[in-house]
Amino acid sequence: MKFNPFYQVAAVSTLLFSASMMVQAHSPFIAPQAYIIEGNGTAIIGGYAEAPFASEFALSGFTVAVNTPNGVQPLELQGTKALSAADVETKVAGTYKITANRENKLEFANVNGKWLRVMESHSETLPPLAERSFITPAEVTAKNKKVSSTRYEQLIGYFSKEKLTDTVLQHSQKGLDVQFSQHPNSLTTAQPLTLTFTVDGKVQKGLALVAIKQWASVAEKEIEIKQTTNEKGQVQLSFPQAGQYIVEVNSPETAEKVQPAAQTYRLNIALQVN
Repeated sequence: MKFNPFYQVAAVSTLLFSASMMVQAHSPFIAPQAYIIEGNGTAIIGGYAEAPFASEFALSGFTVAVNTPNGVQPLELQGTKALSAADVETKVAGTYKITANRENKLEFANVNGKWLRVMESHSETLPPLAERSFITPAEVTAKNKKVSSTRYEQLIGYFSKEKLTDTVLQHSQKGLDVQFSQHPNSLTTAQPLTLTFTVDGKVQKGLALVAIKQWASVAEKEIEIKQTTNEKGQVQLSFPQAGQYIVEVNSPETAEKVQPAAQTYRLNIALQVN
């Protein structure tokens, strides 16, 4: 039977929609249909989700491509209202890197000493404002001080055919970049992973990182790992369970009581741990 990514994500979404992630805004992701593949073609999926990989809205506004062992292949996303997908040609053996990039102008409002992002919400009912990290435009009043910020977002994921290669893992001197202590398609619970983050080529101390595991059953407790980069721009992650994780990193750290910087970065990474 041929694997259907739309069916898989829809099924998982039904299980994961509730619980604590409801108080957060939808976060974008992009991921391979499978992290180790064979054959001459595969698919990638993406969307906006509150629970990891449980897409509720199709991905929009991003420029999507895949870095192949032989070069860059632009991709055009298609799909349903709840999920985006694209076919990828994989005739060459090696590691592929999926990228989705977007530049956004964001607005923030100061509410009782906290800076909350001004954004629309698709939820019919919202928790109290004190429990949220955002405020809707309708809730902003003249008393709320507002500032603007440019956010550079990148979503990435990796998959490999037949062998693991390093061609697409080259360090970038522009924007927020990550380096892995081991190949991203060879992660295990037995070996901690060290990630090194740079902004425009310079190591960054104090970046906020959170890694959340995709739930595999309704009885599973949420696994959330929070770290902050050290003086070397590094964090070490020890994954307690195998599964698929979304890792989100923000630069500079977006503390609620600190006025947002003029330029910020967000990097979301899809990883599979065995």
